[in-house]
Amino acid sequence: MGGGSWREVLAGNAVSLIKVIVIIVVLMILMEALREYGIMNRITGALEAPMKAIGLDRSTSFVAAVGLLLGLAYGAGIIIRETTRSEIGRREILATNLFLGTNHALVEDSLIFAAVGANLGWIVLGRLAFGVIFLRLAIPIVLCLWKPGEANNKT
Repeated sequence: MGGGSWREVLAGNAVSLIKVIVIIVVLMILMEALREYGIMNRITGALEAPMKAIGLDRSTSFVAAVGLLLGLAYGAGIIIRETTRSEIGRREILATNLFLGTNHALVEDSLIFAAVGANLGWIVLGRLAFGVIFLRLAIPIVLCLWKPGEANNKT
């Protein structure tokens, strides 16, 4: 067994944990500030064109922005509220969920992995590429098997 003493291992883990906590707290504060000062509206507006290019409806740009920045755990309340009070259709919700399933917390997770030594560029590009490919393949298959709006009467 190589490496250092237990003290060194615990100290290294403590430093990593502190980095993770700082990243999460800063992102939560940033998200609230972005919403408070209307900057989030500009971000979602800027996301509309790229989202349309990858096959997502522009009406889901706010939901996707929250999911990409903060993830599904923290952003779930915002995502649920937005989908119930806006005119987002079931197909768009399905597509957004499929995309966010592979790319939720893109910013948060990538920063955390980078803080412990991973390559930020490869993480972000790899996840985005996989998410787009998965979305393009999954949407036709899922829509072939399940039509939004149809009740599933199987038990």
